Formats: sequence, structure tokens, C-alpha cells
Amino acid sequence: MNNTNILIVDDDCNVSYTCSELINMFFSNVNTITANSVMSALRIIKRMDINLIITDLNLKEYSSKMIIDYINKISNRPYVILMSGDDSDIPKDVDYFLLKPFKPLLLKESIKKLIGTKLLEN
Repeated sequence: MNNTNILIVDDDCNVSYTCSELINMFFSNVNTITANSVMSALRIIKRMDINLIITDLNLKEYSSKMIIDYINKISNRPYVILMSGDDSDIPKDVDYFLLKPFKPLLLKESIKKLIGTKLLEN
């Protein structure tokens, strides 16, 4: 079985790294890919089969809404978990929202809920 591909988009490298490490600790059949900008995330989405995108709402150059707008136009739309320290402007097209700071187990449960345990099993 192919690994599940999870793209983490955040302009704060510490957040991306921590999320990636937690996901790899929780799930063994997962590839985590990180991007620090909307443009690099879009390049990755265009060339890889991404199952889930975990993105911060407010990125330095552009909003993650650009990513959401793009994936809504493709046939194999990945799930989206949006992270933000502010819950006042959440786009309706996200599948799950995490208010920062969040507990690691909440990240784990949100991934399991969206992707399902079958894709995450070895």
C-alpha cells in the first residue's frame, strides 16, 4: 500500500517541523512534506498526490485561501486542516479547524477522522 502524503504549510519552520515530527510519531505509513509558502505548496500539489493539507491561515506572502481555491478546482481534492490563532475568519471550504495552540492528540484525531484509519495503517 502507498503511503499517505500529508503536506504541511506554514511560514514558521518550527510549526512545520513540530507538526511533521508529531505526525510521523503517531503514524508509520505517512509521508510528510513541508512548504513554507503558498507558491511552494502549489508547486508540490501540482506534482504530487497529496491526501491531506495542514495549513496555517495567515502566511506571510499570501493567505492559504489561495491553496484552498486551487484544490477546490482539482478532481482528487485533498482534505484540508486549517490552523490559526484566530477563529474569526475561517473559510467554509476547510474540513477541520485547529485553534492554535492545540494539543498534539487533537492533531492526531483530526487526521484519523479525515483520512480514516485504513489509509494510515501499515
